[in-house]
Amino acid sequence: MATVKLKLNKCRVLKDGSYPVVFQLLHRRKKEIVYTKYRMNENEFIQISEKVSSNNCSGCAISRELHKTARLFYLQIRRLEATGDEYTVKDIAVAVASKPAGKYILLDFIDSQISWKKSMKKDGIAAAYRSTRSSLAKYIGSKQVKMSQVTQRFVICYKDFLSGNGVSENTQAYYLRNFRTLYNLAVKDGFVPKCTYPFKDICTKPCKTIKRALNKEQMLRLTQSNLSSHPELIQSRAIFLFGFYAQGMAFVDIAFLKWKNINGNSISYRRHKSKQTIQITITSQIQAILDEYGVHKESADSYVFPILKPVINPKTDKNEYEQYRVALERTNRHLKTISEKLRITPSLTTYIARHTWATLAREYGAPIATISTGLGHTKEEMTQVYLKELDPTNLKRINDMVNSLL
Repeated sequence: MATVKLKLNKCRVLKDGSYPVVFQLLHRRKKEIVYTKYRMNENEFIQISEKVSSNNCSGCAISRELHKTARLFYLQIRRLEATGDEYTVKDIAVAVASKPAGKYILLDFIDSQISWKKSMKKDGIAAAYRSTRSSLAKYIGSKQVKMSQVTQRFVICYKDFLSGNGVSENTQAYYLRNFRTLYNLAVKDGFVPKCTYPFKDICTKPCKTIKRALNKEQMLRLTQSNLSSHPELIQSRAIFLFGFYAQGMAFVDIAFLKWKNINGNSISYRRHKSKQTIQITITSQIQAILDEYGVHKESADSYVFPILKPVINPKTDKNEYEQYRVALERTNRHLKTISEKLRITPSLTTYIARHTWATLAREYGAPIATISTGLGHTKEEMTQVYLKELDPTNLKRINDMVNSLL
């Protein structure tokens, strides 16, 4: 009887080191390879293949889909066996011939990538893909668009659609970058383009925006103001200040910070975004916030701040990413209220703490390379985004000094 095996096609390594996931059909010493729309590295594949082979695939949309495909193959084999006639591996492959490799439906493909990212607990990327899918769905309407129909004209018309609907240039660039990434993933997964690369000459770089940072006077006003009549604002201010004191630590890293990341007088953690490891010496200001707002100190694996709660029941409890998003929105609402009360401009957000640390560090003479390391950036160019433009008075002073040398 014929056999069906789920495998990685290691004869075709992709640029990111992953391999296409395929079904290998064997019958009478003949072999047929049927590509799926997924690609994985070996560690990821082991987890999925175990679920598929053991029928324990209820917790993962990808394993459920692969299990369903395997069942289609086995059902086709039983049908062919029942006829008593000779058959080939190509006759078995007909079971999924309605979805041959390369003929992808755009929104369906994006859905598969969203499911894949969620199964790998990459909820932030999944959310980015989901918002881009929603935008594309509005543009496409009720039509069913194949990946082969994504041409340069399609992309340009989509960009014009976004612009015509009042979408800002930076948001347009955000959607187009996600769209380009998804298209590239389809190519890696086996889609063969028949046209010029659709994103050629399409600008996806964000526009330069006004740098957002507080000056020293504003920071002093923020730290010294009495908010005792508004207790709900006090903790949000403390989280903002912790981010500033801790070398511009991002809110997501504050939310996921655990006691095991704190050892003696230092904090060591890995950035969620860049995966860079950052070490921070605990100052008296940082320690005061840890003492005041730190919870569950007895457990090294517990979160430092009361932002995220353990997920006890996955069916009813919000997952950690959902909790993080809710907490981020709540904290930013509180910070906006604080800005209005203290008449601070620009309006505070959690990200301004990061910009402010970088800007004040440069104003006090820190080299950009050092600031870049402190922020956990992989390139110094990224650090420039956080730095305010040089004050014109400083430029005049520097130019006067340079001129006086001659």
